[in-house]
Formats: sequence, structure tokens, C-alpha cells
Amino acid sequence: MKLLFCVFPLLLLAATPGAFAQDQKTGQSVTYRDIGPIFQSKCASCHSGPRAANGLHLDSYQGVMDGARAGKVLVPGNPQQSELVRRLTGTSKPQMPKNGPPFLPENQISLIEKWIAGGALE
Repeated sequence: MKLLFCVFPLLLLAATPGAFAQDQKTGQSVTYRDIGPIFQSKCASCHSGPRAANGLHLDSYQGVMDGARAGKVLVPGNPQQSELVRRLTGTSKPQMPKNGPPFLPENQISLIEKWIAGGALE
């Protein structure tokens, strides 16, 4: 019974989306301001403007949240169910960025995952 009282609070913390939304270095919540520069440098060349690939605009917060012609690309609170993460990790094909390799480094993908896990905050 004592073990249950020790483990249960940890399980609740792990199940809370905000628990994953903090950057390990700063302890701050991850927001679009943190990941926007990644999208600008690695994605916006294809995913911006009037000819954005698949209608997906990754050059603004609203563009990311609007998704692509086929639908939403992220599920706030659930990076594993987000097509954006699947494309960045290569789980879905083609892996992005399409002109890779090089693809995004793990630390940038991890930051995007934390942002989505925390609710994809602006």
C-alpha cells in the first residue's frame, strides 16, 4: 500500500501534458517562439507563401495550427499522434525536410515534441 502512495503521484505527473512541456535547460514552457526558428530555417523554404507544399504553412503559428490540405498535422498534447512529428522522425514518408539529409537533429525534434506535448502553445 505504501508503494502505491509513492508511485501514484509520479504516475499523475507523468500523465500531465504540461509535465513534458518544459525545456530541460531553462525549465520554461516550450512555445512557438522556441520552435518557430527551427521551422523558419528548415521548413519554410517549401512550407510558406502561396505555393506552400500541400498547403501547409510552417512560417507562422496559425499556419501550423491550420494544418495542410489533408488536415491537421499535429495533435496538441500528443506528439506521437502528430503527423508533423512522424514526418520529422521518418515514421511517415517522405521524411522531412524533403531535401534532407541532413534531417533535423534529435534535439530539435525533441523540442518540437515537447512543444506539442505541452499543448502546442503560442
